[in-house]
Amino acid sequence: RDMIREDTIRVIGKGNKERLVYLNRACIKAIADNLRTINLDGVLPEYKNHIFLSSHKRPISKRTVERLVKKHILNAGIQGDQYTPHKLRHTAATLMYKHGNVDIMSLQMILGHE
Repeated sequence: RDMIREDTIRVIGKGNKERLVYLNRACIKAIADNLRTINLDGVLPEYKNHIFLSSHKRPISKRTVERLVKKHILNAGIQGDQYTPHKLRHTAATLMYKHGNVDIMSLQMILGHE
């Protein structure tokens, strides 16, 4: 929760790398809605700052994210296994580059690439 600042969120990624991710209004609203629904009773202190907790009061796993993406892709009526969190991230980066007036260096920083 203290990782969120206005329109950015600090995330720890692969290799324990820290970076800022910029959030649009829809993301900010979705995160705020989620935070209002979280019951922190019984959550261990080291997990209280996490935004997405499982029903077991622990941070959700990479596999859980993969399952959620697959579930929502199917619910949207889209067929195929080619839609993964990684593929969606790649597509978002491509769209930012093509249509978002984002230069390649900024995009590299946003994605956490060296």
